[in-house]
Amino acid sequence: MRTSILMIVVTLLFSCNTNHQNLQVTASTDGNFKMLDATSFNKQLAKESKKLTATEVMRLYYPDEIESEEGNQIITLSEKVLKNGHTKVSLIHDNWLDDSTRGKQLVMELKKQKGHWLVLSLKENWRCWEGRGPTEWGIELCQ
Repeated sequence: MRTSILMIVVTLLFSCNTNHQNLQVTASTDGNFKMLDATSFNKQLAKESKKLTATEVMRLYYPDEIESEEGNQIITLSEKVLKNGHTKVSLIHDNWLDDSTRGKQLVMELKKQKGHWLVLSLKENWRCWEGRGPTEWGIELCQ
């Protein structure tokens, strides 16, 4: 019964998402992630300059500028070329000025196609402040 109620609440929360993102959840060696739909972002990328780096593609999706000088927020970007030739870009925005969510992590897998970048997968997860939910990266909502 409790599981059913939780599933209904989660479904309602995600159905109210104004970004209309694909809400498929996957397990990963890095933890649980929520899969995001990159269709509209890929359309935007097709119009962008061919000279973007993979890291610049992530910055286009999630600008890496901290809006406030308060606190000790930090944004970290890393890029890795995978064995299959694709590029994986990870972004961690940590120490948010939020009372429940501590940080967000985005992972984007890209490949060059016809001279432009194509996002093959885009996923996110987050972690909570101590006492507000899980402090490890995952998709459980913070309180």
